[in-house]
Amino acid sequence: MITHVQGIETHYEQAGQGERVLLLHGWGPGVVTLNTHLRPVMNLLARDFHVTALEFPAHGTTAQQMGDWSVRDYAAWVKAFILAQDLAPVTLVAHSFGGRIALWLAAYEPQLVRRMVLTGCAGIKRKQTDAE
Repeated sequence: MITHVQGIETHYEQAGQGERVLLLHGWGPGVVTLNTHLRPVMNLLARDFHVTALEFPAHGTTAQQMGDWSVRDYAAWVKAFILAQDLAPVTLVAHSFGGRIALWLAAYEPQLVRRMVLTGCAGIKRKQTDAE
């Protein structure tokens, strides 16, 4: 399926019924695609859940974003997708860079996140205190 999120043509797929789950993949332009990496997990989870898998900008068949993006930019884009698809609150199943986005959403947009499953997750730098 195709939708537009923040003006970016976005590829995503949905399967199954029940509690909402959103799959967030790791980093790897041209390598990470819904069909090669997310489909097996999606098919397994779709037995018990309503699963949505999307491809980040410049991954798979989702269009390239304009300029360089920060984690916050990607998180804002995922937030826009969650709201547009009426998925909130959603369980995030995230790998690597997708985990970093999931952590950001849980910290700054907790109303969107029911719970998270993180694998091989990159973290978020904590702020240094004056004493450090």
